[in-house]
Amino acid sequence: MKRYFILLAWLVGILLPMAWFGRFSESYQHMFNTIFGPPWMHVVTHAALFAVLAYLLAAVISALAGGQGNGRVILLVMIAALVIALLQEIIQLGYKGRQFGYAEVFDLGVDMAGVCLGLALFWRRNLPRSSRKRREDE
Repeated sequence: MKRYFILLAWLVGILLPMAWFGRFSESYQHMFNTIFGPPWMHVVTHAALFAVLAYLLAAVISALAGGQGNGRVILLVMIAALVIALLQEIIQLGYKGRQFGYAEVFDLGVDMAGVCLGLALFWRRNLPRSSRKRREDE
């Protein structure tokens, strides 16, 4: 149950447009722009958010599948993460009053790179020790 709550909280955090709160507080907007204004920080944040999302999704989906069907788990995580990434971009465009463009495509690419990282970390951490040992011996 804890796993589901953490996933839900992470989803809300991803989908809630944090920059939007700057409309209500000038000091918040200044702090937000200082932290997330640099392009590299924007990239790191997107990748990290979606790496954790993929890890959490993989944990939940894998548990529901009884630890079986790794290919199916990967596919479901990739599809779910892409839908969430698109939804996040649509929400952001809504409050910014812009149309979908290059910046959003770039963000989606970074998001999906983060998803791949999260999946890799999940499988590295959850790979049975016997399989890990066998691969290291090869």
